[in-house]
Amino acid sequence: MKRVGKALIYAVLFVSLLGFVGYDFLNPTKGFSEEKKATKEVTKEEKKAAKETTAEKKEGKAEKKAAAPAKKKAKKVGPPPVVMVSPQVNELAKQLSVDIMGYGFEPEQEIRILFTDEDGMQTDIGYALTPEPKTNKSGAFFTTWTCDEFIKAKLVKEGAFQLTVTNPEFKPIAETYVFFKPAKKVEKKEKKEEKKEEKKEKKEGGEKKEKKE
Repeated sequence: MKRVGKALIYAVLFVSLLGFVGYDFLNPTKGFSEEKKATKEVTKEEKKAAKETTAEKKEGKAEKKAAAPAKKKAKKVGPPPVVMVSPQVNELAKQLSVDIMGYGFEPEQEIRILFTDEDGMQTDIGYALTPEPKTNKSGAFFTTWTCDEFIKAKLVKEGAFQLTVTNPEFKPIAETYVFFKPAKKVEKKEKKEEKKEEKKEKKEGGEKKEKKE
């Protein structure tokens, strides 16, 4: 009986000890499964953090692209447009025309030509140009300036005058100079002699009429 009592006492103590230590002592796989769960949670958090960092990097790159100034395509720079006159030196006369030509302009571009007088005033001479100045497919143009009215108005005188080619908004593109000089005195003498001859012919014609009568 004493042995049975002792056995019961030991059994009770063992059961209570098991209750104190817990079920984990008898089921070691439970702790291992919890460790797995913890590692899974850590990996999930790491993946989230990695995704967030990649997203932040992408946003940073996008912001840099937006902030960076747009690169403009460099245009091919060629020689500047050129305008010329022919003849460059002209004798002042009642009837005078000057050829104006140019190249290196934009193809099929409408242009304006301005004349600058001795006072620095600019005049659009388009109405005195034939044909109306416009570049061709190669960026060249040719026109003739009739200077008669400018000479009569004494805008064109002896000296050098500037001609400026502009776009339709009057933005200067190219410029050149045209020179004017007085007519030769020899021509004036010839004109006087011609007038004298005309007068003589008239007088002779009048005398012949009187004789007939």
